[in-house]
Amino acid sequence: MIRRLIILLLIVGCEETTAPTPTHGCLDSQATNYDATASIDNNSCTYIDSCGVIDIDLTNDCEQDCAGEWGGDAVLSGCDTICNSTAVIDDCGVCDGNGECDNNNTEQEFSIYHEISYGEQTLNNIIVKTDTITAFVSYEGIPSIEKYVEFNLLNNAQGNLTPTSTLSDSMGMAKSIYNLVYLNQISSDTIINVKIDIGVGNDENSISVHDTVNLTCELKAIDPLSAIEYFNFYPNNYSIFIFGSEELEISVIARDYAGVGVCNIPVSFELIGDEDSIPNGVINSEIGYTCESNSTEDGSENTFGVASITYTSDVSGIDTLIAKILDPSNETLYLFADTVRIETL
Repeated sequence: MIRRLIILLLIVGCEETTAPTPTHGCLDSQATNYDATASIDNNSCTYIDSCGVIDIDLTNDCEQDCAGEWGGDAVLSGCDTICNSTAVIDDCGVCDGNGECDNNNTEQEFSIYHEISYGEQTLNNIIVKTDTITAFVSYEGIPSIEKYVEFNLLNNAQGNLTPTSTLSDSMGMAKSIYNLVYLNQISSDTIINVKIDIGVGNDENSISVHDTVNLTCELKAIDPLSAIEYFNFYPNNYSIFIFGSEELEISVIARDYAGVGVCNIPVSFELIGDEDSIPNGVINSEIGYTCESNSTEDGSENTFGVASITYTSDVSGIDTLIAKILDPSNETLYLFADTVRIETL
């Protein structure tokens, strides 16, 4: 009896206990799948974004569009840059306008200002201004496209504008180049004041806004002889062949270092026969002036620097034509010279 009780007590006192099993799951209480019983994070937490999408990626959360809608596709658009706007610039150059542009329509109240890019050129031995005038046309701060822009000289000012009218481009800009044409040679510097009117409208009959450009142009006289860098027959041939009784125009050209013709230069011509004999032909003049054939008002004809004479011969033979620019202080000396051989067949 005693032995059995001891065995029973030993069995009861040695009973084995079992450890709890670890649980894997989401440990973030802010996640939609938080597991309060989990003891090991298995990176399975999911989250819901503002668009109601549940996933494990926090970088793809949706955003609000310009209309305040989460995940929406509305964008800033139109010429007025408003959310989902479809506004466009009408034919009057007005954003979301009604396209009516008669003389009484307020849409025609453009704004205009100008800028000047200054330049200069040499014309008839005078350094003159050649300026680019840029007009900027807008309506309520927005560039006005394809508006009629007109440039006019005021008070019979000297010079010309090219072009005198044009349309504003996609930036609301229109340009004209002012060229001061002064055909008379001057011996001292001269100042000329020029006013230019810029008018803007939907067309040439509806000019409503004006701007005035004030230019002060200083004409700087230069010594034409000091400007010459090149002097030669033009074209620059060594020999010329003609038939008897044929009239031949022969030209020379005087140019500066940039290759631009120099005007008002007296050129002396001398004709001699072969081996210094009496010439076979004749020339119509023994002196000519560069540019004297240029008679256009704006000086656009490209004869700058050229002087010409006419040669004729009734008999066959060889003559030599000499062109010279003499030293004004001593006419027995010449500053430039060139020769051409003329053979009559």
